[in-house]
Amino acid sequence: MSPTAPTPHPTTLPLPGDLLPRRLENHRVHRYRGDGFEWAAHEIGEEGRAVLLELYRGLEETYRGWRERRADPDWPVLEARIRRITDRAFVARIEALAERLPTAGDGTGDSLEDVRLLRAGKVLHDVRGGAFTSLVVYTRFLSGDLFPGLSREDLRMATVLLARDHAKMMRNALPWLDPPERLRDLEERPHALDAVLAKWISTERMPVEAGGLVSVEVVSSYEGRLASCCLEVSALERVVSNLLANAVRFAAASPVRVEVDPVEPDAVRWLVANRASPEDLNWLHSRCDGEPGRLFRSRVSGGRAGGQGLGLATCADFVCAAFGLPGVDQAVRDGYLGAWWGDGWFAAWVHWPAFPPPPEGR
Repeated sequence: MSPTAPTPHPTTLPLPGDLLPRRLENHRVHRYRGDGFEWAAHEIGEEGRAVLLELYRGLEETYRGWRERRADPDWPVLEARIRRITDRAFVARIEALAERLPTAGDGTGDSLEDVRLLRAGKVLHDVRGGAFTSLVVYTRFLSGDLFPGLSREDLRMATVLLARDHAKMMRNALPWLDPPERLRDLEERPHALDAVLAKWISTERMPVEAGGLVSVEVVSSYEGRLASCCLEVSALERVVSNLLANAVRFAAASPVRVEVDPVEPDAVRWLVANRASPEDLNWLHSRCDGEPGRLFRSRVSGGRAGGQGLGLATCADFVCAAFGLPGVDQAVRDGYLGAWWGDGWFAAWVHWPAFPPPPEGR
């Protein structure tokens, strides 16, 4: 980032003024490319590999089918493909993958088996959630009465973009799915901020499966580039989608607020906040003993409304890798990630390294 880059805009949320760091260092020598938190093929049973491959191919076929005829898409064919991988029977097969994972050994997380199973659980959490959860909900609306305020055209395009993003995320988490395409994901290809923000900025309303609409409000003061390659973007997507999925799921009222701000010398803060019910705020306080940073430690964060507590732990994994931090304790202590609740709000934030601007004259 330039030394003259703007300081973060003060948040409009009622957070204590000194809670968010104004300066963060990147301790890595080389830029993080988005790898390292994957589930190897040999650790997955044959049936599990077949289900995951079927999901991935369905997502890829949907996006490629649209891209090849984007001027005149064959929507009946595309919708049929989407319905095939979002029908209840197929979703149940994906859900069953997590149910068949054995329980980690002694619960301390210290053994190699514990580490392996925890990594598998985090990958499955992201495969079952994120863009796929939204894709299932949007497809339900396409199959029935359209939700108020959302046209069929908007829903169709949303499903295409969600399919594209989830396929890319799956290549990040499951390298064996499509090795040639994953190699292309590692090619140097700087991304603008819109690579992650565009679909939120254009979505005034986000339908939730329980019914109702939650608006997503995006405010950004960062104008730089985002990431070095597609694989890094998909790692950041895994982080931000976990924050956004939690916010939408537990929002007591609109809007869900997303704030993106630069932090000197070379970091970008992503803050996601939602209105929260008194019951949820009480749960958070009791579950974490009043220490918000505990939410990012996978062994203590699960259990809320049936959740496993793996999403925020996954965020911590990626943020630590991106900045070269030894672990979540330092990340929380120094403000690389954090959470806060009060005055009817819950907020969680992470930071990601800013991507340097191109050299002069390029």
